[in-house]
Amino acid sequence: MNRATHIPVLFGILRQLLFSWVCMKRVVVLDMPLLFETGFYHVTKPNNILISCSKETQLSRLVSRDGLQEREASARIEAQMPIELKQKKADIIIDNDEASSIVSLKESVTRAVEEIRRKSWFQAIVTSPLGVGFAVLLACRMVLPGS
Repeated sequence: MNRATHIPVLFGILRQLLFSWVCMKRVVVLDMPLLFETGFYHVTKPNNILISCSKETQLSRLVSRDGLQEREASARIEAQMPIELKQKKADIIIDNDEASSIVSLKESVTRAVEEIRRKSWFQAIVTSPLGVGFAVLLACRMVLPGS
C-alpha cells in the first residue's frame, strides 16, 4: 500500500510547495509523519520541527488513542525510526511529554514559528520567484554583455 501511495502523495506535496513558492509564502507547514524516514527532510531544510516525547508517553498515548494492547503499541513504536535519530535530523525540537500542557505546547510552537519567520526573511527574498528571476537576469547580462 505504501508503494502505491507514496509517489502520488509526494507529487501532491511538491505541487503544493511549488504553488506556495509561486505565491511567495514565507512559511509553509507540512505535517508529515514520515518526514525523516522518507528523507524528505532534506527538501524542507533548514526548518524541520520535530514534536518529541518519551517512549513511555508515546506508548500510553497509542494505547489510549488507538485502543491497542501495550505489546502492539510497542511493536508500532519499535518499527519507527528511533526518536534520538530524528532529533539529530531535526532543526527545532519541541517537547510534548506527559508533563507538558496544551498551553505550553502552543507556546512552544508559537516560539518556533516566530524563530523561523525571523530567520527566513532573507532566504524568502533570495529564493522567491522574483529573486530567482532577478538572478537569472543578472546571469544572462553577464554571459551576454551586449544585451
